[in-house]
Amino acid sequence: MPEFLFNLTFGDRVWPDEEGVRLPDRAAARAEAEAIVRELSPRGVERSRTRWAGWFLRVEDAGDEFLALPLGRPALAAVPRAVASAVQRRTGALEVRRTELARQTMETLERLAYLMDLNRRVRGEVAVGRLLSDEMRHRAEQLRVSALAVRSAMAAAAQFRAMAGKGEPKRGTPTLKMELWQELQLAMKVKFPGTLR
Repeated sequence: MPEFLFNLTFGDRVWPDEEGVRLPDRAAARAEAEAIVRELSPRGVERSRTRWAGWFLRVEDAGDEFLALPLGRPALAAVPRAVASAVQRRTGALEVRRTELARQTMETLERLAYLMDLNRRVRGEVAVGRLLSDEMRHRAEQLRVSALAVRSAMAAAAQFRAMAGKGEPKRGTPTLKMELWQELQLAMKVKFPGTLR
């Protein structure tokens, strides 16, 4: 007759049967295992069924396991229904929250991309504005210098008019003054037409 071992297990832990039992065949070993399970966890007593939750009676012969019977409820079945449903609700709520956070993250990333693009465009416009401002400042400086030159020329023209009387210089004025007067008139007509009559 073969020898059968009836080992108790809980997860990875094993309590081996060190003695073993000689039985005629596997059918007899199965009947013996079912009797042991009934003895350890009577069906009418709820407390003993939850006490053995997660435990198994494993039967083997010559190192070959052929039967595993739970002693009590499976470990997950030992959790009360109210707790299990609360866990499911909490898991569902967490899933909803995770989905919402993922959606918000995507919206934030899209908004960030939009703002970065807007920032790039605004910086380009500011750079163009700065160039235009520099150009306008340069042109204003040119106009200021030109205005000073015109003022000086007008003052010189007035001085020449005062010296020569009104209009053209009289005959008998020195030649140098005449040449300066003609040069000034020419410069004024070229740069500012209509200023001298």
